[in-house]
Amino acid sequence: MALPKRFMALIQNTCGAAAVEFALISPIVAIVILGVADFGILTLKTTQVSSATRAGIQFVMTDPTDYATNISTVVTSSTNLDADNMTVTTSEGCRCLGDMTAVDCDTDTCSGNAPPKYVTITTTYTHDMIMGYPGVDNPYTVTRTAVIRIPNS
Repeated sequence: MALPKRFMALIQNTCGAAAVEFALISPIVAIVILGVADFGILTLKTTQVSSATRAGIQFVMTDPTDYATNISTVVTSSTNLDADNMTVTTSEGCRCLGDMTAVDCDTDTCSGNAPPKYVTITTTYTHDMIMGYPGVDNPYTVTRTAVIRIPNS
């Protein structure tokens, strides 16, 4: 049975093939580009959280006696991240050098001397991803911690 000439011409016609291929491929390319942008933004914000935590440590170094009241302000203002999504916590503690186990600052000694005091700053930032990805929490929580020994303690 012979196919009509019009039907054969329609099957052999390649006009518009590129448009069909583009329509099939463009959603996949768009998702990949969006994913790369999303993880790029996450990497930028992670770097900013690390930088803000280091700024807090530098602030402690400048005034190790009276830093507790301003540390949160210093950390949140040292970056352009949304302060509502950022949490800054600080803690003080003493540790013996070489052992690094926590000891009581008032009663314990390290080799007969007062134990050195350390300040720990933990910055937590919550980032809302553009899309949901398998195995990746949304919102994604970035946490950075920095520790410094208080000079002359």
